[in-house]
Amino acid sequence: MAKKDKSTNGGGAALALPTHDELSELGEDFVFEVDGLDEIGAEEVKLAAKVFNMKGTDANGDPIPPNVFFDTVTEKTQKELHCALLHIHKTNLWSVFNNDKDETERLCRSFDRITGVMQKTVGDLVEGQERPCKGCPQAKWETDDDGKRVRRCSVVYNIVGLEHETGMPFLLRFRRTAEPVIKSYLQKHHIGRRIIKGQAKDYPLFVFDCTVSLRMAEGKGKYALPVLQRGDVLPKERIHLMHEHAKSAKELLEQSLERIEDQAVSREGSGDAPADASFNPSDFTDGEGEDFTAEGDSAA
Repeated sequence: MAKKDKSTNGGGAALALPTHDELSELGEDFVFEVDGLDEIGAEEVKLAAKVFNMKGTDANGDPIPPNVFFDTVTEKTQKELHCALLHIHKTNLWSVFNNDKDETERLCRSFDRITGVMQKTVGDLVEGQERPCKGCPQAKWETDDDGKRVRRCSVVYNIVGLEHETGMPFLLRFRRTAEPVIKSYLQKHHIGRRIIKGQAKDYPLFVFDCTVSLRMAEGKGKYALPVLQRGDVLPKERIHLMHEHAKSAKELLEQSLERIEDQAVSREGSGDAPADASFNPSDFTDGEGEDFTAEGDSAA
């Protein structure tokens, strides 16, 4: 008897990353002249973005609080993500929040951080115009009227993770005030933290359990900040599996990032885009640059 089909839930189905070649179990190396997928591309793939500081209402018509994650595929919310982080891809984004329209407007973006493309006409800069990121005046640090260090274009950390319970991948975006959170986490737990024969090496992103939650910023407006807590080292078999997932996640993200960013930005509220500031953690009065792990965390 044939195995029962692993069904999906229609249009709201999320995407599970591949783990192996099921056809290899048949003992033959298949060569296909056609695959029936000629008109299907990366735009068909459903990789969910987990959006916080979400604007809008839920299925019951109630406003979605900023300190929950909204899944852009399932349209459900959750307080925490229990996961492994798989892959990071950095992009550049120049955006402003339009209070009149209650939405984030992207003015220029670059997926390779080499060439930016104008998304709207701004002064002499025309929509569709390509501009080099190196030396871009919007990326330079300036001092605003309040004496704060600001820049209009900033780095976005696009991170693919895998939820342990569902086995489904997702995208998290760390930008502006959320950027120092991921930078601090990487510096504390990954960059140069693995000592091998007296040499400082990096821990791969996917070897640790990770819990991602949100907390409200204090005294800076009603927006949430991500909280990253490193857990234990994953079991050996799990690390091998996450390694394979990381390779798949890299390819998937590079194919789908533009569509996913469009989807995420359309859902974001003003909380994710306050005035930019220097990303030196010591400059933040509300602790955004701290690691946000629980006190006494054995992983420190």
